[in-house]
Amino acid sequence: MFCIEKKKLKNKVFFYDPIIVIVNSNDMDIGNGLFLSFTHGTKNTTKLTTLILNSNGGLDIESINSLKSDMKRKNMLPLEIQMDMKVKVKIGSLKTKKVGIRVLCKTMSSMSLSSNPKCKANLQFNIWKWSF
Repeated sequence: MFCIEKKKLKNKVFFYDPIIVIVNSNDMDIGNGLFLSFTHGTKNTTKLTTLILNSNGGLDIESINSLKSDMKRKNMLPLEIQMDMKVKVKIGSLKTKKVGIRVLCKTMSSMSLSSNPKCKANLQFNIWKWSF
């Protein structure tokens, strides 16, 4: 679950392209998910939910045992959730171009995904357009 909170500026609208979600634990690929395109309007909170699937045919026995061991020993599962998206912002009559954003959240407990994870966001700009 990923929540986008109410924004302070009343006339700001965000347009999100599909958001790709990648989940790892201890450098192990847990799975991938996707949030569909949506518009985040003014004065609202948007709650997004996705299903995480492993496209590699599932986890092998060693990986499953390692994850179970971490959960028993630490009472948590260290997760790394990466979300890649492109966002366009409309402020009044001004519209920006799409900007790439990568959000990376680490050390989330599997028992409580809403417990203040440490997240970093990186903007990704295309400065040059190459054509050959």
